[in-house]
Amino acid sequence: MWTSGRWPSASTRSPRQSSASRPRSRRAQDRQTQGGTATTATSDRRDVGGLRRRRNVDRPVSDADLAAVDAYVRAELDLEPTDVAVLGDGLNLVAAITTDEGRYVVRRPNELRDTAGFVDLRTEHAVLERLLAAGIDAPEPVALHEGSSVLDGPVLVAQYVPGEVVPLGADLPDRFRRPAARRAVANRLIDTLAAIHGIDTDPFAGVCSRRSPREMVAAVVDRFERAVAVTDDEPIGLGTVLDWLRANAPDESAVTLLHGDYRPGNVALVGDDEPRVGGVLDWETACLGDPLTDLGYFVLRWRAEPPAIDVDALADRYGDVTDVRDLHAGGYCPFAGASGSPDRATLVDRYERLTGIPATERRFHAALAAAGLAAVWADLDRHAVDRGDEVFSWRRLSRGTRRCCSGRGRA
Repeated sequence: MWTSGRWPSASTRSPRQSSASRPRSRRAQDRQTQGGTATTATSDRRDVGGLRRRRNVDRPVSDADLAAVDAYVRAELDLEPTDVAVLGDGLNLVAAITTDEGRYVVRRPNELRDTAGFVDLRTEHAVLERLLAAGIDAPEPVALHEGSSVLDGPVLVAQYVPGEVVPLGADLPDRFRRPAARRAVANRLIDTLAAIHGIDTDPFAGVCSRRSPREMVAAVVDRFERAVAVTDDEPIGLGTVLDWLRANAPDESAVTLLHGDYRPGNVALVGDDEPRVGGVLDWETACLGDPLTDLGYFVLRWRAEPPAIDVDALADRYGDVTDVRDLHAGGYCPFAGASGSPDRATLVDRYERLTGIPATERRFHAALAAAGLAAVWADLDRHAVDRGDEVFSWRRLSRGTRRCCSGRGRA
């Protein structure tokens, strides 16, 4: 997750930052009037050496981690932190830094960031620069250090983007829990995705790789094969799903910039009564490709058009489907099924009107989105086995993936 503030004055900037582009401040005043970044974990605040340090992650973060972030900011950015909050320690070590000059986010990749499908920090930094030049609200990059001895690896610093994100399974902020606000949130999210897909791809051609739907399917297959080889835990119907995807991958279509993980959890919402998008976060999966892959992944969280999934029929076929039943009742994005929120078909129609891109092969893109997400979870499972951690159960998603590819309903 990214977060934002202001670039320090020239007198406080470190000479080490001279190679980094100074970000524009055209939205800084507006952003500073908005709320803070949402977190679902409990904050553990403590004072260490007079500096306020907080843990906002579920698993323990040591004082050494907090001290390392503090030391990095002082040594590399020549800033004096007044507060350091670790927001996450999964794919990246992510820390929010508060100084007298403003607020920043420091990101250092962890082991999982080196797996296939993720770009390196240099690419992510370049993508952010080009997004801002294209008028897309995204974190403003402050500095890139490709080798930091203090944090033991490359580090990317960006300004803090205020707002609230909606993580997997969470509801909207209280002020947006009205039918009109739910509809507005969904519309703003689809409008922003359409805007991303509408920008000129030429500036990104030398930065982002290009991936066709067939190449994306191949990547999903490879990810599953590597995971199953370690965990020996093959999801129900996996072979059927992957064979169907390979057989039904469309030919090359339109090519746009893709976010790669566009969902409510990666979009900062701002505004009081009327929701707005404050910024699109986490561009570590950016690439060039078929825009419908982004669209299919996004609308996976919204209600599908009838017929709905028959959970009882799944129980007859697979036995215990308690997780599937619970997931079907609440969904990955519970507010998407609440009063006022549009259904999947309505969002797709809005996208088509905004972009002029016909949303063909909807079933394929829904299935690819579900399979791709399941593959990510399988990869997390693989790494957990490698580390000797408790294995995460994700069969409920694999069953949903099989449903997308079966002949018993539209996706």
